[in-house]
Amino acid sequence: MLMSSNCLMSSNWLMSSNRLMSSNWLMSSNWLMSSNCLMSSNWLMSSNWLMSSNRLMSSNWLMSSNCLMSSNRLMSSNWLMSSNWLMSSNCLMSSNCLMSSNCLMSSNRLMSSNWLMSSNWLMSSNCLMSSNWLMSSNCLMSSN
Repeated sequence: MLMSSNCLMSSNWLMSSNRLMSSNWLMSSNWLMSSNCLMSSNWLMSSNWLMSSNRLMSSNWLMSSNCLMSSNRLMSSNWLMSSNWLMSSNCLMSSNCLMSSNCLMSSNRLMSSNWLMSSNWLMSSNCLMSSNWLMSSNCLMSSN
């Protein structure tokens, strides 16, 4: 499953620091969304989206120092966003969708202990998250 460049991350996308996806996934206040790359309330991670404490972001997903989000971005096979959205273990973040220093994800942000979003992952206004990318309530992460 390819995430095409038509799915833009727009300035209407806000992830607040209060959002918890289980005790293993902390969206901490250290995640700085700059004014150029805002994650707005149009992207809602509803109560139907469950991230169980058993779900780990495996070491196969590497956020390298060049960690770039591309339209080809696949998430690993351990992370299923419903059966229609398979995020496979071949998860490549290519240079096609550069997240630049305008929206810094700091090294303090942990998406579980296995998934470290380092300070090298930069979100810019050039790669906008739009409201067209919806993680709906049908997309459940089960504890299986």
